[in-house]
Amino acid sequence: MNNETVFRPFSFERVALLARNRLLEDVAPFLIALGTLAALNLLSLLLGGVAFLNHASPRSGQTGWPFLIWLGGVLLAGRAFSQMHNGRGGSDWILLPATPFEKYAAAFVSYLVVYPLAAGLAASGLSAVLEGLTSLLGGSPGVIFNPLAGLDEGSLFGYLFFVTAALAASARFGKLSLVKAGALFAAWAAFLGFLFMLGLLLSTPEGREALGDRHFSYRFRPDFHPASEPALIWLFRAWGWLSWAAAAVYGYFRVAEKEAVDEVQ
Repeated sequence: MNNETVFRPFSFERVALLARNRLLEDVAPFLIALGTLAALNLLSLLLGGVAFLNHASPRSGQTGWPFLIWLGGVLLAGRAFSQMHNGRGGSDWILLPATPFEKYAAAFVSYLVVYPLAAGLAASGLSAVLEGLTSLLGGSPGVIFNPLAGLDEGSLFGYLFFVTAALAASARFGKLSLVKAGALFAAWAAFLGFLFMLGLLLSTPEGREALGDRHFSYRFRPDFHPASEPALIWLFRAWGWLSWAAAAVYGYFRVAEKEAVDEVQ
C-alpha cells in the first residue's frame, strides 16, 4: 500500500486488502467444514451406498447444499466483528489503516460476494467427486449440485437479509451475537407474521368471511398468483427491503461508534 492510497478518504485497494485478510482468517474453518462434509458423505457412501448430500429431499426437492452454504455464510458473518469487541484485539482493529466504512464494506464483500461464490464452487466440486465415487462403488446415484439451479428472488434475498443481519449482530454484540440476534429476530418475525395475517384477514374475501364467522378454516388460501398479487404482498416486499437496509445501516453505525469510543479511550 503506497502513501497515496493510505491518505485517500476511501480506497478500493484498502477494502480489497481487508477482504483478503478475512479470507485468510476464514479459510481454515471453511476447509475444516468442507473436509467434515466430505468425510461424512464418504462414510455414508461406504456404509449405505448413498452420498446423502447429493440426494434431494422428497419434500423440498432440493439437496442440502444450499442450506449449508447459507448456514456457513451466517455463521461466518456472525463472527465478522468479534475482534473489534475483544480487548487487545480491539486495539489492533483500531490500528488497521482503514476507515470504519471500509472495514464494514470489506465484511460485506467477503460474505455477500466472495464467500457464496467460493462456497458454491467448492460444493459443486465436492458434489461431483462424491457422485464419481458413487458411480465407481455402485451406490445409489444422486445429482451433482449446481449453484445456479433453483436461484430466485426469494432465496437470494433470504441470504442477503440473514447475512446482513448477522453482520449487524456481530457489530452490536460482543458474545453470543447470533443467539441474541436470533431471539430478537424471532420476536420481530412473530410481530410481522401477526400483521401479515391480520392484513390478509382484512383484505381478502375469505379473510373477512373468517372474521365474520369467527372461524378460521384450514381452506383459507388467498390467491397469490403473480398476475393478481394484492398490494399487501408488495407492501411486505418493500418492508423486507427496508428491514434489510435498516440492518445494513445499523451495523455500519455500530462499527463507527465502537471505533470512535475506543479511540477516545
